[in-house]
Amino acid sequence: MAQQADYWGECFDPAAGMSPNQFTDMFCKRCMNAACGRSAAEGTSWFRRVSTQEYRLLLHPKFADPRDPKYRDVANLDFRSALREAITLEIADRRGDWSIPTEAEVAVEASRVAAGYGLSQPPEPPKPEPPADGIVLRLTVKGQTGDYEVTLNDDGAWACSCPAFRFARANPCRHIQQAEAELEQGPPEPAPVASPPPPAVAPPPPAPSGFRPPPAPAPAGAPRPPMRNIPMPSGGIMADGTAPPPRPAALPPTPPAADPWALPPDKAPPARGTVVPVGGKVVMGKKP
Repeated sequence: MAQQADYWGECFDPAAGMSPNQFTDMFCKRCMNAACGRSAAEGTSWFRRVSTQEYRLLLHPKFADPRDPKYRDVANLDFRSALREAITLEIADRRGDWSIPTEAEVAVEASRVAAGYGLSQPPEPPKPEPPADGIVLRLTVKGQTGDYEVTLNDDGAWACSCPAFRFARANPCRHIQQAEAELEQGPPEPAPVASPPPPAVAPPPPAPSGFRPPPAPAPAGAPRPPMRNIPMPSGGIMADGTAPPPRPAALPPTPPAADPWALPPDKAPPARGTVVPVGGKVVMGKKP
């Protein structure tokens, strides 16, 4: 803990007419400047927590023991499963079809999340396990006498369950050739879904008698007609429809207040000098 300073000389002023004891009771015991040893912050739990947080949190942090019964509920939480569930929902929502993502897709997305948080070694996606029988593709092809199973091995070799292939009369047989052609063409495009007809719109109800429809809007760029307001009566309008009360008679104009510094008219000196007309020139310092 760093040694605290003493700011008594900077805070206390004897010229203020206050004794040191009075100043201490009024200011020091209420001051929360933790850097001064005289302040009220000294000895409080808040001051001890703030002054030791670097030692407790950074230099010598204390980790909870997962075997402690006090932390049993936290230790039993499966954070990895929760993260995997969140990533699975994110992938399904991004697709829009809510299909269950595969383990490889979840692992790839988890590696992106880890890379976004700056982890040095993101988890690698699991590699798909090779099939036990070596068959990577199975297709059912229709023949003249029934359906036959066409398979593709991991070494690229085709096989068919038809008699022509089994007895080595044709290699490749017609079924293998048909399967290769279908793989080259790709899956058939889905049939276009006919859009439903637009819903029928009911006609508007007939307008009541005497109803005038609103005018059609003016085309863009057309000048706006002048606005005509209802003339306001000179006497005003009453909310209940009665006649407005008469206005009070106009008061006579108030004469201007007399200037207390002005001379009475009978004692005012006569005007002397020459009256300069508008636009004339005046030379200062010379008699007119």
